[in-house]
Amino acid sequence: MGLVITREPAMLGIEPFFMTFVAGIEEVLSDRGYALLLQVTPDPDREAKTYREWWSANRVDGIFLTDLAIDDPRLDILEDIGLPAVVVGEPAYARDFAAVGSDDAGAARAAMRRIAELGHRRVAHVAGPESLRSHPGALRSHARDRRGAWVWTWWPRSTPTTRFRPVSPRVRTSLRGTSRPRRSCSTMT
Repeated sequence: MGLVITREPAMLGIEPFFMTFVAGIEEVLSDRGYALLLQVTPDPDREAKTYREWWSANRVDGIFLTDLAIDDPRLDILEDIGLPAVVVGEPAYARDFAAVGSDDAGAARAAMRRIAELGHRRVAHVAGPESLRSHPGALRSHARDRRGAWVWTWWPRSTPTTRFRPVSPRVRTSLRGTSRPRRSCSTMT
């Protein structure tokens, strides 16, 4: 199985998801006598080329596809060359590929419940790049999940409101100096 991580290599040291993800994949694959072929590249074009090279050279039996974007062109590439894949993301947008998703609504409820238990009343959510959302309404859906958790936790003592807006200049200043993409923010009070 193959995995191409399209990130600056230095980002892997500060982004714990991928190392945990790779460790989990390795644990399962090695128990079954398989190995993971890993490629890190900062270039999306190189990612597509890697899939083509691996498949034509019979180096992989399939790949894990992460960071599913809206109208992701990689799905077309994989379909065109016939490379099997497991999409790590929202199953509803994986087309005919196998997919593994997560219960973001449950996680949002658990997080909001804990935040409320700690006494916090103003909560902000900073989302990742717009292109990586599984669908156009993902941020609003996530906000509804948080709002529902808030209402469940505090009803009838408070009425939450959700506002969507670009990142404030103060938050953008705190992110400056990194290679992070522009982000969107919603706050709930």
